[in-house]
Amino acid sequence: VIVQQLGSPIDSNGMMQGAISTTNDGGNADISVPLKGPNGTGTTFIKAVKVNDKWNYERIAVQIDKTNEIIEIQKKY
Repeated sequence: VIVQQLGSPIDSNGMMQGAISTTNDGGNADISVPLKGPNGTGTTFIKAVKVNDKWNYERIAVQIDKTNEIIEIQKKY
């Protein structure tokens, strides 16, 4: 679906924004990464928690700029 909206190839379109923090074997991340393809642009949103030295992704989603559609890649499990 994302490739249909943005085209291929999809690349980053600037710098990551947000915060990543870690302490010993724990931590959290809340970041966004701008994307671009031949047909449009968007943003990837990633939220993750690190427990026992393992990152668990709570949410990965892409918002398409042209339509504001949010495509959930992974929701909290």
